[in-house]
Amino acid sequence: MRSYSLGSQLVRSIGMNLFRETIIGTALLPVILAFGSATLGAQAESKNATSEWLRGEGKSLEIRIRGKLLREDKQPVENAAMDVVMFGIHHLSTTNMIQPNLDGDSYEVWLPVGAMKCRQVTFSVTAKGLGAGTKLFRNQIRQKAIDGFDIELKPLRTINVAAVTLDDIAVADANVLVRLLHGGTVRGKTDATGNASLDLPEDANVLSLQAWKENAKVRLLGQRGNRENPRGDKHTIKLFPCETREVI
Repeated sequence: MRSYSLGSQLVRSIGMNLFRETIIGTALLPVILAFGSATLGAQAESKNATSEWLRGEGKSLEIRIRGKLLREDKQPVENAAMDVVMFGIHHLSTTNMIQPNLDGDSYEVWLPVGAMKCRQVTFSVTAKGLGAGTKLFRNQIRQKAIDGFDIELKPLRTINVAAVTLDDIAVADANVLVRLLHGGTVRGKTDATGNASLDLPEDANVLSLQAWKENAKVRLLGQRGNRENPRGDKHTIKLFPCETREVI
């Protein structure tokens, strides 16, 4: 009959545990290495994917938005013109016009989000009797940078904007800016009779209108909201003299 001392039993127990750990560790090592490689690969792939639409850092940080310009029937639109405007988070009058890159029916624009706290970005597109006005809010920009942002153009309609003084005298060569309800802007200039004809997307509603003119003698400025007549074809803006003052 064999008998084991407490010391020999302890040595045997330790030896068996080391044996099991060695066998199990050797068997699992390829799995652990494979999992680690897959994780690092996924992280590298995610980093590369992010770097495609994100560049710079700090105040130089930019996010890329890109997509297709399409008709209502989803056919591509070429030879389009596009305006992209960023609006500041604290006041919509703080703006930054961004130059997009157009290539056939595709566009790409880098938004300087690091240099400017952005509230929203508007996109205005026109092409051969078609147009679109749309916008992205601050909380939508990142996801659209990942998913892409296609813009659908629709037939245009024409509106007339008249610029007059408080005495109803026509103001020629005045700058006119029309803001659309769902994003985008349309710009124009009044003719010798004080009228400007502007083309808007057919489904666009006019949110507000602004007109101004500067010369050596006086600066004229006028603005009006348009909630009561968003689908109207004729609009009048009264311009009044104003002066520029420094705000301290």
